Amino acid sequence: MQVNATFLIQIINFWITYFFVSRMLLKPIYCLIQRKKIAEKNLLDKLKEKEQFLLVDQNRKKENLINFKKQVKDSFKIKALKQTVKSPVVQYTKNPELIHKLIEESKKVIVNKVINAH
Repeated sequence: MQVNATFLIQIINFWITYFFVSRMLLKPIYCLIQRKKIAEKNLLDKLKEKEQFLLVDQNRKKENLINFKKQVKDSFKIKALKQTVKSPVVQYTKNPELIHKLIEESKKVIVNKVINAH
């Protein structure tokens, strides 16, 4: 096996080229890829943290809504009980004018309650 000068020059040329390519091209690209991976990991961590915060906040709001519904329900029960206790005393007579007046007033009360119910 003969080793001539061109073979040695090719080996030296290969190592010089490899050195410059690795320093000038591969190392900056590798560093750029690593920075992007780190940035992506940081973004994913922040997203998970925000998601946890939103879940906690959502659960707190659900609990507040349930408590509010209970309070409203209880307050309407109390109002309904108070309204049933305060029933007006009505005396019926055989006077047609008073009966007609009573019917008209009853209609107005019913209409007002239906309108205010919605």
